Amino acid sequence: MVDNPNADYVFDAFLDAQAYAEDGTVIGSSTAIATLLSGQTAVVGSFTIEGEELIDTIEVTAPEASQATLSPANETGSFAVDGLVGTPDPGGTSTRTPPGTATGTVSGRFADDQRYVAVTVVARAIDGRIVRAATAYVDEVPGDGTPVPFEAWFAEFPADVTLQASAHR
Repeated sequence: MVDNPNADYVFDAFLDAQAYAEDGTVIGSSTAIATLLSGQTAVVGSFTIEGEELIDTIEVTAPEASQATLSPANETGSFAVDGLVGTPDPGGTSTRTPPGTATGTVSGRFADDQRYVAVTVVARAIDGRIVRAATAYVDEVPGDGTPVPFEAWFAEFPADVTLQASAHR
């Protein structure tokens, strides 16, 4: 989760994430590109980790304030995600946690339609830890606020999670 607390500034961001083992050793890295509007944006990356180490913490390097672009909030636009529902797949073949999906709609209020929008769904455990994440892509989101459905697929869908979603380009 990346937070842009600036109402009138946006970032076309290159994000770098480092995964750390419990002993503080870097065990993987990942990068992502996203336009960070005001508020929280969830961005998913993949880590290739050799060996048996487990990720203890993830640290994301976000852009510096000097890299922001002035974009007044009343002119910039925003995305909204509504009707978010998670459903485990009872017919899954995993011997661990079954797969599942998260569905909902994404809408946008912009001067122009938005193409290739990423909707990232984060699954949090009861204690608030992020335990899974998945991203769905929507080819076009109308700028007039018309909702468009999305479906994000989870290879493993844990029980008793709270879902949170955000959209970005």
